[in-house]
Amino acid sequence: MYPDNQGGIRIGSHIFSDYIGDTEPTSQLSKNHSDWDRIVTNYKNAFVVGHTFTQRGLREAADIFQNAPDIGQRYKLLFVLTDGAPNRSWLPQTIASDPTMYFDKLYVSKFDMGIKANYYGYSTFRTGNTTKFTSAYNGLTSHLTTTNSTAKVLKEVEGIQIHTIGVNIAGASGDHPTDQLVKGLYRMSTKKANTGESDTASDYFYYDVS
Repeated sequence: MYPDNQGGIRIGSHIFSDYIGDTEPTSQLSKNHSDWDRIVTNYKNAFVVGHTFTQRGLREAADIFQNAPDIGQRYKLLFVLTDGAPNRSWLPQTIASDPTMYFDKLYVSKFDMGIKANYYGYSTFRTGNTTKFTSAYNGLTSHLTTTNSTAKVLKEVEGIQIHTIGVNIAGASGDHPTDQLVKGLYRMSTKKANTGESDTASDYFYYDVS
């Protein structure tokens, strides 16, 4: 058992869904085991329903790191548990070509998202109820692209190592097939060192509960 209250490890959490009413519970980073136990209780008692605003979940999680005092040069590890099918995003504003991005080879560097602690809610941008847009928006065709654009900022600008855990990933009729959802999820993750140009799930910090 890791010793209590030493501060070597701090754990926090954020439970995300569709942000109707902004009731998604957040626990700030803490070194206390009692706070960790409350995180477990929050997950057990969570009632999430509706659509999946993964992009905002990522931003809220990054803010937990920003809010932590004396975080210094600590490793910042973010574990994202999701079904891999985001279907909400903030409204894209600045879009540029980027061959490294997935699903579309476009990077959205700016969104109409509101401000920290007062981000815009669930209905800001969607085209239908699926991860794949029902109609293209300035070349964008998928919430995988907008969500992974935010993940890119967390990884490359804010120094957060993202690990993703896929839970019951399955493509629906008329949406992305399962293999594309899986790729969108592992591309959200941080790539492992010394993998070169290889681009498979095992090259990333990606895990599938199956």
